[in-house]
Amino acid sequence: MTTFILHGGAVTDTSGINTKFFQEIAARIPDGGRMLCCYFANPGKIVSAHEYIVAQVSTCTDKHIIFEIADTDLAAFIQQMSRSDVIYFHGGTTALLLDALRSIENLAHYFKNKIVIGSSAGAYMLSRYYYSDRSHALGTGLNILPIKVLAHYTPEHDSELETLKAQGEQLETYALAEGEFVVIEK
Repeated sequence: MTTFILHGGAVTDTSGINTKFFQEIAARIPDGGRMLCCYFANPGKIVSAHEYIVAQVSTCTDKHIIFEIADTDLAAFIQQMSRSDVIYFHGGTTALLLDALRSIENLAHYFKNKIVIGSSAGAYMLSRYYYSDRSHALGTGLNILPIKVLAHYTPEHDSELETLKAQGEQLETYALAEGEFVVIEK
């Protein structure tokens, strides 16, 4: 079974809104497990984001975890995914993430029996449809999950949420506030 964790964004917020999210990751990763962190959506902040993710997950457990940064060479990235227990897709610019991953044939195959995490743009990438608060537009993800997602949700986004719900076929729709997450097992 594959476990998907979709996160509403602002993963590097230091106010404590992400504590349960990092605890969820730490609880699910096996001791000695490998976590692959993909920053294709935010290439300018790889080092600072990665250091923060490593510190937060490590703080929540005494398990030994091997953290790895995704290679931008797609053949190497595919090999990294194959040997990882957890694949984490950091937020940022959704178009950059989609552009990087669209050419991977049968991407969902590499997610089988793993924990796949998508924060903001990462959640959008996994969905069939999404509404981007950044671009104020509907978008189409890679359809790994037949769902609709709106990250960074606040009540001020209710009209955008209704627009998303009306897009395409009727699917489960997730409106996730920053720091909020949902677990989907498939």
